[in-house]
Amino acid sequence: MNEQLVIDIVYFIVYYIIPVFYAHFYFTLCLTPKNKTCTILMLTVFPVANIILSAGTEGMNGLVRWVLIVALTFVPALFLVKEPKRYGIFTVSFLEIIMMTADIPYSSFFLEALGYFPSKIETKTWVSVFFSLGFVTLYIILTIPFCLLMRSKVKKIHDKSMGLFMLFPLGQAFFLAACSYPTWTGNFQVFNNAFTVIAFIISIISDFFLFYALHENSKLEELKIQLLEMEHSLEMQYQYYNNLAEKQVEISEYRHDINNLVSTVESLVEKNISVSEGKALAEDLRKKAVSITMPSYCMNPIVNAVLWHKKNEAASLGISFDINVEKEEDFPIDRMDVCSLFANLIDNALKEAKKIPDSNVTVRAYRNIGCMFFEITNPLTGEIQPKAQKSSKKKNNHGHGLQIVKRIAEKYNGEFVLFSENQRAIAKVCIKI
Repeated sequence: MNEQLVIDIVYFIVYYIIPVFYAHFYFTLCLTPKNKTCTILMLTVFPVANIILSAGTEGMNGLVRWVLIVALTFVPALFLVKEPKRYGIFTVSFLEIIMMTADIPYSSFFLEALGYFPSKIETKTWVSVFFSLGFVTLYIILTIPFCLLMRSKVKKIHDKSMGLFMLFPLGQAFFLAACSYPTWTGNFQVFNNAFTVIAFIISIISDFFLFYALHENSKLEELKIQLLEMEHSLEMQYQYYNNLAEKQVEISEYRHDINNLVSTVESLVEKNISVSEGKALAEDLRKKAVSITMPSYCMNPIVNAVLWHKKNEAASLGISFDINVEKEEDFPIDRMDVCSLFANLIDNALKEAKKIPDSNVTVRAYRNIGCMFFEITNPLTGEIQPKAQKSSKKKNNHGHGLQIVKRIAEKYNGEFVLFSENQRAIAKVCIKI
């Protein structure tokens, strides 16, 4: 075996085999193959196909050759991984950016030092081998930080606007390809460089997408503020009803004292010591003892407090209020959440019911087929308009009720629906238990 053959073999390994196999190995590190078969294809079949294409198209037009090689690189990153396609585009685009970012200064240095490109000469030398080996080493070193960033940070971003950002690295890849194109062909005419035109078009499109992404981001900030307001509202609700439930202990003590007074008055009446006012006083005290007693609708003290408070509120508005909850029910979700579900759904129902004379609101909570159902109904004056509840520009907390309910339902992988039937509005929440 003569020296030239050894040089050609080593050059082929360093220039074609190592970079291509490393690129596909890099994809399997940055992304997640769908299964073992996809992993094998990404590490064997596609690298071999890429090597054959790269070596077999050496004399082809620079643009066409680059497009074919990159297209073959995109296939596994788009269709053989679990991540959305935008992450595949992002990964391949940055790989190309890193490669050309390394290529431009590295090749320029050798051009200045040697007066030629060692990889472009027909008969390869050891200089060509060392040139390629140095480039591959630099290429691998530069890709490692991005690979770590991709695994630890980028893949955890689930924001849909992330897809809009993917166009920027793609445009940058074409721009860098435009810069490298003259070194591939020796043609330094700007308008004869197709990569320049493509990079220009993508840059313009990217500007529009950037504006759209910034607009979406401003909406996201508004939603974050609204979410904080809702969480504050939810916390205040819970604290109110929790305090109300705790006050029931004191109320029970007062009721005990009143009952003792009632018994005393009754004994006085029986001994004919008091007059008729004694009977009136006893009856009055008895009514007060009953009125301050919080009924037990279920086993959950917070829910009892909410239902008792809302029933009294309905009575003050002249609204009939029916409650259908199992006595043994303790509700298998967070107390703050169940408090907010009942409070906000009932508030929404009372708001509509008070517009109609002699109306009624019904509250149901029951279990069925492994789910917990909350159902509140009220008479309806017109069409249901759930969007009216979504205003975020009010300075108070009104308008957040149904959004809080929806958020709680989603928290437990459940559903919240609001519909009308027989001139009644029905709000129903289903939570998996």
